[in-house]
Amino acid sequence: MKKWLYDFKLLAEASDVKEKQIVDHIGFPNKVRQCVLNAQSFSTLLVSFGSFQQYFRRWGINNLNPDEKSLDSIRKDLRSRFVGIGPVNVNHFLSELGLNVLKPDRVICRIFYRLDLIKSPDDTDGAIAVGRDFQQAVGKPLRVIDIIIVKYGQIGKSKDLGTNGGICLENDPKCYMCDVLDYCHWNRNR
Repeated sequence: MKKWLYDFKLLAEASDVKEKQIVDHIGFPNKVRQCVLNAQSFSTLLVSFGSFQQYFRRWGINNLNPDEKSLDSIRKDLRSRFVGIGPVNVNHFLSELGLNVLKPDRVICRIFYRLDLIKSPDDTDGAIAVGRDFQQAVGKPLRVIDIIIVKYGQIGKSKDLGTNGGICLENDPKCYMCDVLDYCHWNRNR
């Protein structure tokens, strides 16, 4: 994939023939199209603002711990500029850039919902608020909280938790291993 999708400048200038060639090699025609469109949008953004850092400054983001109003503004703008970017992806993108943002993916939302901290497994705004509450309570960056919560509910081996397949899984959760079982309304109601 790096060979075909790594250089946004080349991707932004890809002809229909080049785009078809990429699809022939990796598949996923809709995703490839989105990558081309997003590379074009990114190129336009850089021309308009001079740099991605200047773009961030436009929204009042001057450090890695911006206020919620600035984050809301840039989330909306990023989602309007780029195709295929939803409420989870935009937060994941911002967290990967180093901003103090929780990405409310399905694992985090599932665990927060099971603990009765949010109203539904799709409550991404509620999950972000709960993440901020955790941050204030423990004094750690949201990225640390994100990683710990995801480790609890992610399929796969975790040396840190001593599990071979996660704990709070969507199917067949390992409730007997859970350290917060006493707080789990989902387990009490099944």
